[in-house]
Amino acid sequence: MSLKDKVAGVTGAARGLGQEVCLALSNEGARVVAADVLPCSDTVEKVRARDGDTVAIQFDVSESQSTQAIITATLERFRRMDILVNNAAVLPKFTPFDQISEAEWDP
Repeated sequence: MSLKDKVAGVTGAARGLGQEVCLALSNEGARVVAADVLPCSDTVEKVRARDGDTVAIQFDVSESQSTQAIITATLERFRRMDILVNNAAVLPKFTPFDQISEAEWDP
């Protein structure tokens, strides 16, 4: 699969699965927007070490204004977004996905 010239945004990209998704997308040719409440400097270094094009955005997925900032920054840098991987999540306790109440989803 080739993602050459596609722009991919990944939330929760500072570490773990989100970081791995950024690397995988970059390896396929995508330009990556690494976004997280934590700094994404490690992810950016790893993507750039593989000659990938990336930008890091620190934001909080639970705040709508913060979420708008990721869109604005992406459009300013890359002029579009083709792929969005919503990997960011914080839950107060470990509960099976299908048993999380609607109230627990809302901050």
